[in-house]
Amino acid sequence: MPEFGVEVKGWKETEQKLRRVKGELPLEVQQELKAAGQTVYFQLREYPPPRPGQTYVRTYTYRDSISTEIETADDVVFLNVKQGAPYSKYIRGGQGREYGAWMHRGRWVQLKDIVANFTGEVERRLKEAVQRVIDRAGLGK
Repeated sequence: MPEFGVEVKGWKETEQKLRRVKGELPLEVQQELKAAGQTVYFQLREYPPPRPGQTYVRTYTYRDSISTEIETADDVVFLNVKQGAPYSKYIRGGQGREYGAWMHRGRWVQLKDIVANFTGEVERRLKEAVQRVIDRAGLGK
């Protein structure tokens, strides 16, 4: 009966590189999510210009209540952006409201539009981050 075999060279080195990638990837993803989250954070903090003749003095409570945080659970990483003011949903939508109140539409950028723009950017950034980790480990060949 004829015999045959397969020779694999460099498997130990590849295994070491994969372990390194496993350690670096979560940190790289978290850093990219945090950077991308800053874009959303600053977009949410933007106020529209005052209306002509506006007498209302802004308190900036809404702006000052916005926060971001990264959370991890098992193999999932979350970027949470919170609009902390109780009336946030009336300004930009959210918490069960697709749009803010009628008097704010057209003046304030709606949360769903900010998130839609953010999603494409974060996908691009995360793909680039994963590729950087793979390239640094020498596995991208």
